[in-house]
Amino acid sequence: MNEMQAIIFRLNDQICGADTSQVKEIKKYTEVSKIPDVPEFIEGAINLRGRVVPIINLNSRFGLGKSEITSKTKILVTAIEEQLVGFTVNDVMEITKFTDEEIEDVPDVLRNKTNYYLKCIGKKDDILVTIIDLSKILNNNEIDVLSQKISDINT
Repeated sequence: MNEMQAIIFRLNDQICGADTSQVKEIKKYTEVSKIPDVPEFIEGAINLRGRVVPIINLNSRFGLGKSEITSKTKILVTAIEEQLVGFTVNDVMEITKFTDEEIEDVPDVLRNKTNYYLKCIGKKDDILVTIIDLSKILNNNEIDVLSQKISDINT
C-alpha cells in the first residue's frame, strides 16, 4: 500500500477515516426526508443539486449506538456504482496524509464476514485510525434495494 490522504472523522467514540479519493463532497448536515420500508441505518434521502441522495448513518450501520445531530454533524458524499450516497458522521476532524510506514493491514484476528468494509489501519502518533472503504459499506442486496427505492422516488 502506498501513501494515502484520508479524511478523519468521528463516529461517537471512534476515530475513523476514508480515502479522500472516495469522497466527492463534505456537506453540512441538512434535514433528511424519510424513505419508507428501508433498514433503520438508512436515515432517508436529501436533494443534492437535483439528485436524490440516500443518507446512511454510519453509527447505526456499525452498531455504535444513536448519534445526536449537532452543528458539527457532516455528510460525506460518495458514489457507489454511479449512485451518490451520503454517510452521516459526528464530526470531520481533519484531512491528513499517511505514509506507507503509517499504514497497516487489518489484522486477520479482527476480520470477519460482517466487517468487509475495513480497508486498513492508519497510525498517527499514538492514535489508531480505522480506515474504511466507503464503497463496501452496503452489500450488493442493500445497493439493489436502495437503487429501486431511489428509482421509485424519481418516477
